[in-house]
Amino acid sequence: MTMDFAERDGLSVLALQGRLNVNTVDEFRGAVTDALRAGSTRLLIDLRGTDWVDSTGLGALVWAATAARREGGDLRLVNVGENVRMLLKLTSVEKALPVIDDHHERPEG
Repeated sequence: MTMDFAERDGLSVLALQGRLNVNTVDEFRGAVTDALRAGSTRLLIDLRGTDWVDSTGLGALVWAATAARREGGDLRLVNVGENVRMLLKLTSVEKALPVIDDHHERPEG
């Protein structure tokens, strides 16, 4: 998996390419931790290039949302494909991980 981090319109956007799974979750957590330490608490996770998220990856996304909120920020998912969207729905995690259709819908905080 590769990750691209950028600041856009006052948001910290982390674009993921590849699978978010047990093999890549540590790298993802590290990137989120670095962003939060740098003061970036309004996170947008762009999943356009992510076709698969396993249960470990799902847990990491929930962890990231919790960490951002604990710092007074928020986290949203954008460009979520059908496979990942179905996983969020089946696990009822969509309530904790809001999905937006447009990056102009801003995370709170």
